[in-house]
Amino acid sequence: MWMLGLLGLNHTTAPVEIREKFTFPSEKFVRTITGLTTEGKITGGLWLQTCNRSEFYYASDEPSAEVIKACFAASGNIPAAEAEPYLYQKLNRDVVGHLYRVVSGLDSMIVGEPQIFGQVKDAYEFALLNGTTNPLLNELFQRSFNAGKRIRTDTGIGEGAISVSFAAVELAKKVFGDLSGLEVLFIGAGEMSELALLHLKENGVTRIRIANRTVEKARELALAFNGAAYALDDIPSLLPGADLILSCTASPVPLVVPRMAQDALRKRRFKPMVFIDMAVPADIDRGIGRLEEAYLYTIDDLKHVVDQNLKERARKTEIAERLVQEEVDKFMDRWSNLKISPLIQEINTHVRTLQQQELEKFLKRNPGFTPEQIQAIEYYSASLLGKLMHSPITHIKRSKPEKRAQQLIKKYIGLGEK
Repeated sequence: MWMLGLLGLNHTTAPVEIREKFTFPSEKFVRTITGLTTEGKITGGLWLQTCNRSEFYYASDEPSAEVIKACFAASGNIPAAEAEPYLYQKLNRDVVGHLYRVVSGLDSMIVGEPQIFGQVKDAYEFALLNGTTNPLLNELFQRSFNAGKRIRTDTGIGEGAISVSFAAVELAKKVFGDLSGLEVLFIGAGEMSELALLHLKENGVTRIRIANRTVEKARELALAFNGAAYALDDIPSLLPGADLILSCTASPVPLVVPRMAQDALRKRRFKPMVFIDMAVPADIDRGIGRLEEAYLYTIDDLKHVVDQNLKERARKTEIAERLVQEEVDKFMDRWSNLKISPLIQEINTHVRTLQQQELEKFLKRNPGFTPEQIQAIEYYSASLLGKLMHSPITHIKRSKPEKRAQQLIKKYIGLGEK
């Protein structure tokens, strides 16, 4: 209840070959947490693992960082000395701030990415299900979700494309609005195309065709997205049906020229077509942009969108960091109250017990009171006791004494004496 700790590594502190050593089923770390709890080293723990981070959050009564560090390293099948340079350790307020930044997407490789929120929530629910948390960790993580939602909502930190593939889809949305009814033609089956496909799928696109120099590679990608695969030679016949054309290949010359686009537009009765060229050198001849009802966006257009959104996200990040500190202050105030609530409860129980004992002694020495009189005496003694204790209890709540001071307070008022 007295200490929060964090031990971990992430994409900023450890290369992928080290992070991979700490990639294992959460069930495995449950045994580590259970062992540390049984030994009295911690009072609760939670393991958070994503593709870019492995973190162990724990609560303890006394400092035990070195023992936990050894267990952490052993879980990753790596000597503690070898793991040391890649690890970060945080305590108390710094743990709260770090978790809030993680949940808000501020500590992600791509600032503002939304997936981490769900990943932290899954880790917490898994720990809760396996009984490895404690009241302090429960309070911390539950409040972190509220803080994360507030920060994301108030700042819009996750909005705006900051990758070329995402920017391509965002531009298409500006032209078409709803993308779900479009037929999309991809020229190229590389990583950029795959990322753009993921974004399009999230926007409801289902009619997908992929043309590639190697048809087999196009077929592999098409299979993953329920699309159809074609060769580059099929592009002229595919263009008339395509509303949106995205291209990214290593071709040294344009694969789509004005004549091909003009024929396609004629067959479409000049229904608009959007061409997005993510390639360098260009896959789509720049002359296409001068055709009526043909809209061409180049890699420079996409980079401009990304650069603008990065500037905007940097501004939002500053605001988000201030909100994180506000939320951390709220939690620390709440935690201070949690620390002293057992003491307040003990004091109240102690003085009420004394009141009852003294009242019983008084009534034994002075029999003959009516029930109404006894009730009045009980009310008066409780009221007097409440007034006497109001000032010291208020002072304790305001000063929020730490553990050693609490022990002295208990000693002075006779708590724990036999």
